[in-house]
Amino acid sequence: MTGPRTDRAERIVPAAPARLSGRRAPDGARAEVAARDRRTGGDVCMVRRFLSGGDGNTGPARDEVAGRFAEGTPPESLARSIRVPAANPAFAGPLRMHRSFSPHSHGTRVRVASHGVPAGKLAAPAAPRAVAPSQGLAKLSALFAAAPTSKETT
Repeated sequence: MTGPRTDRAERIVPAAPARLSGRRAPDGARAEVAARDRRTGGDVCMVRRFLSGGDGNTGPARDEVAGRFAEGTPPESLARSIRVPAANPAFAGPLRMHRSFSPHSHGTRVRVASHGVPAGKLAAPAAPRAVAPSQGLAKLSALFAAAPTSKETT
């Protein structure tokens, strides 16, 4: 099995950067945020529940992560360092997630990068985990595309 990898996604979202700091769960999952203090050193804790069942990192159909906001200048950039707990060490480990938001003529260019994705994720059969960054951005874009944007500024 190979080592950790970096997953990346990018999308233009029809909204101003200040409105885009929320996290959207990938298709087939629901995210519950238990703590989110976006200041440097602030806590973040999230549980993702997979609606189709199966094995999650921390239990049946469940992934749980906790960490700290490492740096950032909201709303332009946020980075968090998290630890992914798992019974199987191939799915566990430290992970650094970075999101950046920059003005674009059609809203905001959102870039997401997850550095240090555990090696076990390479072989994970559950599609929501493999494409989570892209699906999360697609949901975010759809949310704002459906809403009136006349008051948006970039």
